[in-house]
Amino acid sequence: MTVALIVTRPDSEKWQWFTLPVAVEEVYERYWLSGAAATAAVWLPLFQTGCAVEGKDFPALTRELLTLRG
Repeated sequence: MTVALIVTRPDSEKWQWFTLPVAVEEVYERYWLSGAAATAAVWLPLFQTGCAVEGKDFPALTRELLTLRG
């Protein structure tokens, strides 16, 4: 299995519906989820089963990704 970003409502015709792989399941569970637990992330654990993300959610999601990266 793979964790992926799926864009279903692109802003323009240039960016039609597309999928961007993020991590294979094993890597996601081992590194992303352990990091999410350590940083009390809310969004990152939702990616394993899938969740809808809207534009208004990007600031919070970006903060979690930057915290995980650090």
